[in-house]
Amino acid sequence: MAAIKWMILAAFLWGFHGVPVALSVASPASITLARFGISSFLMLPILIFFASTGERITTLTMQDVLSSIFWAVACTLFIFAISVDGGEVSSTVALSYTFPIFSVFLKWLRTRTLTNCDCNCSVLILLGVWCIVPQAGSAELTSAALAVASGLALALHLEFSQETKGFSESVFSLLIGNFIGIAIVGVGFGFTAPSVEMLNLDAYQFVILSVLGFLSAVTFIIYCYALPTLASTQTSTILLLEIIIATLAGFILLGEEIDCYGFIGAGLMMTAVFVRVIDSSK
Repeated sequence: MAAIKWMILAAFLWGFHGVPVALSVASPASITLARFGISSFLMLPILIFFASTGERITTLTMQDVLSSIFWAVACTLFIFAISVDGGEVSSTVALSYTFPIFSVFLKWLRTRTLTNCDCNCSVLILLGVWCIVPQAGSAELTSAALAVASGLALALHLEFSQETKGFSESVFSLLIGNFIGIAIVGVGFGFTAPSVEMLNLDAYQFVILSVLGFLSAVTFIIYCYALPTLASTQTSTILLLEIIIATLAGFILLGEEIDCYGFIGAGLMMTAVFVRVIDSSK
């Protein structure tokens, strides 16, 4: 139960990660570099500390590598989806968080069995996404595709993370994923442009991106602490709290319009989280 509480805290913190993009603080490339780069810089001493205390990090397996790759792809696609969406954080997050349904599907492919909780949560999530996501026009199809692809990549990351042995291994795997994410940004935008922009940030941009990097590091550490002891379907459903926080952040901080369907959708997703937490505590 303690791991579930830590994962809930990680989901709460992750809900604010899309705000700097929506505020157009910097380009998506610079924001992604700040998120991956600063957080990795802050996480590395922690990994070294745990290694120095004798906690063993086993040889990376292909499963660990795939987990890192899908983590990097999921986070990077999420940032790109928000930028294409024109700053509408809530709708993009809603689409990307179809990933608990992907997690349930991957579980079925692996075990050929599903629980009542899996089915009930999937229905609630589908209804919640349908309520939150507005009727998208043709100009938003690219954002929608990127968001759904981000959700699938995150589900695959969780699927390949199930055999993680401990905290230090989880941190090591995410660090590799962060470096892969930086490489993806470099390929997508070119390494020169975001690097030049990072060197010419004003004080406001520097503070916002630094806070984002610090917040990412704290969230990653909490996530890595809870991840090894939770099943992929548990983690994916609990992380739905991010959509609720992101929706409220968009409404309160950015002035995004949310109709009654949006609040109903958030309520349905919150119900799915409660159902999963109650089932996990049995």
